[in-house]
Amino acid sequence: MKSMEVKKGDLFICQDKNMLLEARGLGSCLAICVHDPVTLTSALGVAVLPADPESMHDKEGYSFIEPISGLAGLFRQLQGMGCKSKDLKISLVGAGRYMSCPPELDTGAHLYKIVRKVLAKNKVKVHGESVGGPLNRSVEMRSATGEVKVMVSGGEEVLL
Repeated sequence: MKSMEVKKGDLFICQDKNMLLEARGLGSCLAICVHDPVTLTSALGVAVLPADPESMHDKEGYSFIEPISGLAGLFRQLQGMGCKSKDLKISLVGAGRYMSCPPELDTGAHLYKIVRKVLAKNKVKVHGESVGGPLNRSVEMRSATGEVKVMVSGGEEVLL
């Protein structure tokens, strides 16, 4: 089986049944796992809130998957590959918080709220999630089945 690690701010889409999509150490970032069992299309995007809204690229050259335009672009690409919203199985993972902080500084919660609002507005249902709290997470998704496995700091594994 081939594997593809999706970095923070990146996106990967495939129609390869032999692929393991992974995102590690999500922190306050939010992994958006998408599987279409009809077209056998899988996607993994790792949404971030850019520190500088004027610059959508970080120093390593990654294009940020920002929650609103990034999700719109993701869904346009999926539609172009024959996917229909009603068939999509979506899981959300991450949006952790590491310190006690006022709600306005909780970037993970803010990112999660934006993504959920965009998904609801577009009538896209979320199949499963593992978000929030003081946990660091990593995620793996099997492209053949859409199975999403979440690894939580401390060694716990959860299937969504």
